[in-house]
Amino acid sequence: MIVIGIDFGLKYWGCALGFQMTEHTEPLGSISAVDGKIDFKVLDQWVKSYGIDAIIIGLPHKQDGSPFEVTPFAQQAYLDLCERYAFPVHQVDEHMTSVEARDELYKAHGMKGLLKENIDVRSAELILERWFILNQ
Repeated sequence: MIVIGIDFGLKYWGCALGFQMTEHTEPLGSISAVDGKIDFKVLDQWVKSYGIDAIIIGLPHKQDGSPFEVTPFAQQAYLDLCERYAFPVHQVDEHMTSVEARDELYKAHGMKGLLKENIDVRSAELILERWFILNQ
């Protein structure tokens, strides 16, 4: 199964490609958003060119499980994806993925690695890795 992972944001969606059989992920890039809404051209192109079987979107919550202000926007993005695509769309708790991504990128590349796009895309990969673990 080939999937796309999404790290939802109000200004950018970080995206990664994942292969469930091997649990391998690859960065795709980020898509600009306005209030969490994207122009679907790029995502549609990736879906078609990679033969995507599912999308996994991170759902942000605080450590205690309560929602962030952005959580309803992410839930709406999930519903929009469900409506747009005929294949499954899944939600995964994305708690601390951005923090983990920043730590990894800093250790590997120093301050040069801490570009917003790098963090968003690595977060999308971490979301996929969580989904792989939950679906073994």
